[in-house]
Amino acid sequence: MDRLKVEIIELIEGFSGNHSVYLKDIGTGEELTIAADEKMAAASLIKVPILYTLYDLDSRGELDLTETLKPTGDNMVGGAGVLTWFKSRPELTLLDLAELMIVISDNTATNILIDWIGFAPVNDYLKDNGFDATRLERKMMDTGARADGSENITTAREMGLLMGMIYESEGLAGAKATLCRQQLRDKLSYLLPESLWSSVASKTGMLKRIEHDASLFFMPAPLIAVTMSNNLSSQADGKLLQAKIGNNIYQYLKKKGG
Repeated sequence: MDRLKVEIIELIEGFSGNHSVYLKDIGTGEELTIAADEKMAAASLIKVPILYTLYDLDSRGELDLTETLKPTGDNMVGGAGVLTWFKSRPELTLLDLAELMIVISDNTATNILIDWIGFAPVNDYLKDNGFDATRLERKMMDTGARADGSENITTAREMGLLMGMIYESEGLAGAKATLCRQQLRDKLSYLLPESLWSSVASKTGMLKRIEHDASLFFMPAPLIAVTMSNNLSSQADGKLLQAKIGNNIYQYLKKKGG
């Protein structure tokens, strides 16, 4: 992966902002890291540990994914997603809410799940699995909490390790399938052939001047890739950089599968 690291560094040098990268070739165990332990606001990447917690509790028989909840009150927020625009307030299963949270990054669905699961169980799962930096501290679109200093935090390395746990666990097959149905493909997946998009388990995130992507490539070979960028001069810079990195990863995997 030495050549791939050189290529990624060269790409980064042409863009504004601060950038973290964590790659792991699952076949060889080799890692590529660039500022991978730099803490950043997680944006919607924080939805991955929520998904992990939900499916892990299900695999332990501690919840029923068919249980239904109803969007109400201050959980109805804007930003990404569609639930806040619904005129009706349909009851949705936990599985439905998880799909909405990941596949279209629905913030209302995420807040409903945070209320149902709780902050502590998510953070306990993270702590128990050795994640020292990643924390769920606020709901989606809670600008008041953010102004008061509460922020969801992660690093490229920890998000990559979490994606690796999802890859390895048979009990999290549902989580992998949900991530593969991702519809937001404007970063690491963007320059891949569209026929391969569904073979990349992915979650993106964005806030002002922040762009992230955590992806698990299944083809042409299994590889974990996390790219995080902040202090960007524009959102387009982050998206374009990560799309180019994704293409370099794809070329690396094609040659590897050769």
